[in-house]
Amino acid sequence: MWISLDAVAVMHMSSSVPVLFICCAEQVHPIERFSFLCIGSVGAAYSLSELQSAGITHVVCAAASPRIRFPTHFKYLKLEGLRDQPTQDLMPHFEKAFEFIDDACASGGRVLVHCFKGVSRSAAVVCAYFIARKNM
Repeated sequence: MWISLDAVAVMHMSSSVPVLFICCAEQVHPIERFSFLCIGSVGAAYSLSELQSAGITHVVCAAASPRIRFPTHFKYLKLEGLRDQPTQDLMPHFEKAFEFIDDACASGGRVLVHCFKGVSRSAAVVCAYFIARKNM
């Protein structure tokens, strides 16, 4: 696994406590710390070989104008219009994202949640998912 020097760890793993790493925009590998969920930047989302090697089956695009790069390879959820601004309200998008992640998990899939840099919108969606669905 490759992590850039300016990656930020927001959780740490010890026994059953999960870890989540959030990487910079130059990151091209999805970062996985849960068996069903990865987080990454647009670089990770646009690398077919990395997505396939990580076993990704589903992709959540949390960006202002998300592009679907590989529609024949993965199932996508586009959370459109999400700007990287402190005033952006993500809550209206959470339930749709949570259901998409739950469905992927139930089918044995693996999900990449990404925004542009992989540090704000995608991290907010993933953290909210674990709070809402896993009581973390």
